[in-house]
Amino acid sequence: MLFIHLIPEKMLNKALQLIFAFSFIIILLGCSEDTERFRSEAPHFARLTAKSLSDGSPTLRVGQSFVLTAEQEVRGKRLDRTIYRWEVANAADWTQRYTKKLVYDKQPQHPTDTLVATTPGVYRITFTANYNPSGVVQPKSLTYNLKDGGGTVSLNASAVKLQVVLTQTIRVR
Repeated sequence: MLFIHLIPEKMLNKALQLIFAFSFIIILLGCSEDTERFRSEAPHFARLTAKSLSDGSPTLRVGQSFVLTAEQEVRGKRLDRTIYRWEVANAADWTQRYTKKLVYDKQPQHPTDTLVATTPGVYRITFTANYNPSGVVQPKSLTYNLKDGGGTVSLNASAVKLQVVLTQTIRVR
């Protein structure tokens, strides 16, 4: 205590400011390393494929089952509870079968939907995935095109949720 009283007040303030600034920089550097190591990331989707279950061809026919697959080029990281939703615009009487809820880190396979079409035509498919992160999320929004040029992917990331929406059209004969 006696030592502090011997230091001029201006010098003491400068010393405390330097110590505070140095401590703040050290904390930031330490956190950025942890943030990178514990970052949650959504998968990066490359394409949406549609294949007939009967012969594996890309030709989809009314009354025959086919599978839609949202192919991930890069798998997601540190994702917990996940909710998937597949929608086909203007196809109320189609049958669909897909997994709605899962824990992504335990089941990171490509999301699929098995369908049977009742009417020929061109249909817009929308796949929505809501991921609950188990790590740190870098907030961002971006949109990119699928590799085959037939659809788009939108990503919206906040501190508590990652949402991916993939849209593309398919033709049923």
